[in-house]
Amino acid sequence: HEDEVTLGKISNCENNGNITIDADMNDNDSVFRIAGIICYSRAETSDLVNNGNITISSRLYNADANAYMLCVAGVVAYKGTKAITNAKNTGDITFSGSIETSSGATTAVKDACRLNLGGVLGFGNGVCGSELYNEGDITIDGASIAGQLRMGGVVGQANAKITTGGNSGNILIKGTSSVGSQLILGGIAGYVGENTTFTGCLNTGNNSCVLDGQVCITGNGAGVTTGIDLLPRTGENG
Repeated sequence: HEDEVTLGKISNCENNGNITIDADMNDNDSVFRIAGIICYSRAETSDLVNNGNITISSRLYNADANAYMLCVAGVVAYKGTKAITNAKNTGDITFSGSIETSSGATTAVKDACRLNLGGVLGFGNGVCGSELYNEGDITIDGASIAGQLRMGGVVGQANAKITTGGNSGNILIKGTSSVGSQLILGGIAGYVGENTTFTGCLNTGNNSCVLDGQVCITGNGAGVTTGIDLLPRTGENG
């Protein structure tokens, strides 16, 4: 499911339909993108609203010991290059499948097998964003995790500059994990790359993580491994 736009502008779009995915995904296809509005874009985008729920029960695995990546978001799964402004997600996002790595995969490949999951953006790469808000709940429900999970209320993985935004949805991870897997959870952003900045972003939702029956994080913690959870409106990281 990929809709690529590299030039021009996208604006004034709204989705009210629900999306359900239950197909297996493996490394023969390498990259997968699922979103309420846009799967892949490097265009200037503005005034986008997703109200539909996204439900995924897929098995992600690397049959040929190659890396794969799944980006999921309410608004834009992968956003690069040009700015995104005034985007909002109110739909709930639920993943109940599995993130697997083969026994023959190298450590580097296992580290690259990941799910980027965000309320507004799955992966914001080299992009500037403003007025990005998530109101929907984001849930990993009973999933088996053996790879990388990067999960945030606004953006799952960020190599970006975000000014003014927030999350009021609840974020829950409930399932099982394997030794060597990495889970990064934040109310605003999960994995944060170099030169990434957040200004005027606030999380008011609750984060919680229960893996193998044990609680890993409750309330408004910063993340299972790392992650930006609560940023005061002054723009200082917290």
